[in-house]
Amino acid sequence: MIMMMDLTGDGEMSKSENLISFLEYVNRHKRFCTRHLAEFLNVSIRNIQRYKKEVEQLFGVKFIPTDRGCYTLPKEFDIESLILSKKDFEDYEKLIELLNLTNGSFLKFFGFEAKKLLNKNSEIYLIKEPPFEELINFELLLKLKSVVYHKKLIDIYYVSDKSYTFKNAKPLKIVFAKNNWYIAVLTDDEINGGFKFLRINFIKEIKEHSKTFKVPIQAKEFFKRFQTLFSSYVEPYFEVVVKVEKEIARHFRVKKFLPSQKIVKENEDGSLLLSYTVNNKNEILILAKTWLPYMKIVSPVELQDELKDILMTFLESNK
Repeated sequence: MIMMMDLTGDGEMSKSENLISFLEYVNRHKRFCTRHLAEFLNVSIRNIQRYKKEVEQLFGVKFIPTDRGCYTLPKEFDIESLILSKKDFEDYEKLIELLNLTNGSFLKFFGFEAKKLLNKNSEIYLIKEPPFEELINFELLLKLKSVVYHKKLIDIYYVSDKSYTFKNAKPLKIVFAKNNWYIAVLTDDEINGGFKFLRINFIKEIKEHSKTFKVPIQAKEFFKRFQTLFSSYVEPYFEVVVKVEKEIARHFRVKKFLPSQKIVKENEDGSLLLSYTVNNKNEILILAKTWLPYMKIVSPVELQDELKDILMTFLESNK
C-alpha cells in the first residue's frame, strides 16, 4: 500500500491526495493521457509525469506508451493493493512516528524527509541505541523489491565469512529481523532445502534474469509459521517445555520471546512453565543461553544436556 499522509504540516497532503487520485484514475480507466489527466486533477503536466515516474520507480513497473503522451497499465500490476484508504492513515501515522524516532534515515526510502516529521517528540523520547541497521545500498534494496514483486530469478554475489555465488536464486521476501535486513531466497544448495536468509548489506551485486518462477506452497507455509532466522525450512515442528525462575518470570508474563510461547503453569514459588513449538533446536538454545542461569529446558531432556555441554565448554575455555 502507498503510505502517504500530511506529517510535515506544509502542504504535503495535497501531493499525497493527488498521487492517490492518479492511481485511482489509472486503476479505473486502465490508461491515461498526461494532458487530460493534468486538467482532470487540476495539476501541471509536469506533476503527472512526476507521479508516473514515482510509481514506476517505487514499484518497479513501466507504464506502456500508446499514443503520444498516453499510457496503459501493465497487466501484471495490481494497483488496487497499493491504494491506501483514509481510514488507515492513523495507523500509518503511528508507524511513521516510530520510524522517525528510531531511524529517520530509513524514511527516505519511502520518500519522507525525517527532519520535518514530528520534531516535537525529540523533547520527549530518547533512543540511546538505533535499533535499525543502516542500509548502505538503497538502490540494491529497490532492485530486490522489484525482483520479489515480479518473481524474477537472480544471481546473487554475496560476501560474509567468504565469497559466495548463488545462481538462479528465487527471491521470496524482504525480511526485517533482529534489527537487520535480509532477503529470503531459495537456492540450489542442499542445506536446509536451499532456503537462506541473506543479509542485504552483504550482497555485492545481483543479476536479474528474464525468467520468472512460482513461489512454492512450502515457502508460503513457512512464512506463516517461522519464528526466528534459525527456523528450519524443511524440518518438522516439536514442543519444548522450559522453566523460568521467579527472578525473570515477570519478563515472560508481559512479552512473548517466540510467537509460539504459552504459559503452561504458574508455580507457587513464582516460577513459570512455558511451552514453545519450534523446528530448530537453536531457537531454544539461544533463548536459554540469554537467560542463564534462570532458564532450564525441561523437555526434551537432550536439549538441556546440550545446553549444559555448551556452558561447560565455555567455562573450560575461559579458565
